[in-house]
Amino acid sequence: MFEAILVLGPEASGTRLVTRIIMKAGYSGSDTHEQHLDWEPHVAERVVWRRSLPHDNLWPDIQLMTRELRREGYKVRAVVTDRNTEPMALAQARDHVSNIDVARTHIQRCRETLVDLEGIMPVVRVQYEDLVKRPAEVIQTMVDPLGLSPALAAGIAESVKVYDANAKYEIAGRPA
Repeated sequence: MFEAILVLGPEASGTRLVTRIIMKAGYSGSDTHEQHLDWEPHVAERVVWRRSLPHDNLWPDIQLMTRELRREGYKVRAVVTDRNTEPMALAQARDHVSNIDVARTHIQRCRETLVDLEGIMPVVRVQYEDLVKRPAEVIQTMVDPLGLSPALAAGIAESVKVYDANAKYEIAGRPA
């Protein structure tokens, strides 16, 4: 059976980092904003499809994405990423939206959209701050639910560059 992992989360929540980790485990995909799975047929046995919510100011239909993959014979699982609200909202306001209030609204809507995802497929939840502090441990928690090789997962933690993007949003010596 083919395997697909959807990496879903608010913009600036770590979806690109988690996608890179899954790609290192042998899945075909892209960690860029351009997702070839949006327009190309799914031909690899193992694919990872990253989707920030919203994506390009649109709210993707996750159930439709899942149905398409299943119709093509894929077993579908998901990784849902999240990050502390304030640094994520500040990053969104810098790169994706017009202001921080829009960012906070998008974050809340995304969280509400993804809360019941377990009813559709198996889900692993990854908190960005935990991944930054303990990459090997967090990657190891993804092994069984995603069907990754434990030996490979240990090597991935050392080969993927993880840095604390929240540090630039510290306020008066206090993490945001």
